[in-house]
Amino acid sequence: MSRTTRRRAVRAVAPVAGLLAAGLLVWQGSYAAFSATTTNAANNWAAGSVSLINDSGAAMFTTTAITPAGSTDAKTLKPGDVRINCIKVTNNGTLAGPVKLYVPTGTYSQSNGLGDNLTITVEEGSGTAGTTAFGNCNGFTSTQTIVNGSTLTAFAGASTSYGSGAGSGGALAVNGVRYYRFTTTVNAAAPNTVQSGTATATFQWEIQA
Repeated sequence: MSRTTRRRAVRAVAPVAGLLAAGLLVWQGSYAAFSATTTNAANNWAAGSVSLINDSGAAMFTTTAITPAGSTDAKTLKPGDVRINCIKVTNNGTLAGPVKLYVPTGTYSQSNGLGDNLTITVEEGSGTAGTTAFGNCNGFTSTQTIVNGSTLTAFAGASTSYGSGAGSGGALAVNGVRYYRFTTTVNAAAPNTVQSGTATATFQWEIQA
């Protein structure tokens, strides 16, 4: 084969070789990498709930029931009288959280200044299952005093919501119980103007999580 003929053959083969090389690069780019995946399917979320119940829907202090049980004191109050009662609060929600005690706005009233002369102490603590409950403070053990000798009027005015409520700050576990002992005392030096006075308040516990 002459030199001229060989150069023509080389020129004819070169484009074909280039196309083959390009095709090989494309094939390598498309199929040369191994891969693997994993999935975590069906993710979903549900909000929990917070809920409190107490062991009685009745009032802890009334003028129609003698407190504490078995007392021979008159049903109505006089200067120096002391009344004590306990109540159990249970977290029956699905979330734990701190519990606060307060008197909701609009639920407190007084006449003749009785609330101004009625001090209240509230202790938070533990109790004996089946024994310590509404109307029975047997087995109660105080862990912290959350209201210390405040007049009922002052407490009702200062603690009107969860943010200003009284409590230890410790979270109450789901299905957990907490006991409270209330002690109310009539000012021994209450003036005569307090006679026949009344005071009404709603105690409310709230849990937040």
